[in-house]
Amino acid sequence: MGLRGVDCKDKINYNSSMKNYNKRKRAFTLAEVLITLGIIGVVAALTIPTIARNIQHVVLKSI
Repeated sequence: MGLRGVDCKDKINYNSSMKNYNKRKRAFTLAEVLITLGIIGVVAALTIPTIARNIQHVVLKSI
C-alpha cells in the first residue's frame, strides 16, 4: 500500500493504528472456538461407534 501525497504525521498515525489492529487480531473469538468444537464433536460422534464396532469384531475374531 502506498502512501504518496500524505504528510509524515498521517503516516505515523496509519502505522500505529495498523500495529494496534495486528495486536488485537491475534486471538480467536468465542464463536470460532465453539464452531470448531462443534465440528470436532460431530466427527467424533460419527467415528467412535465405528471404531468400537471394529475393535469388538477383532476381539471376537481372535477368540
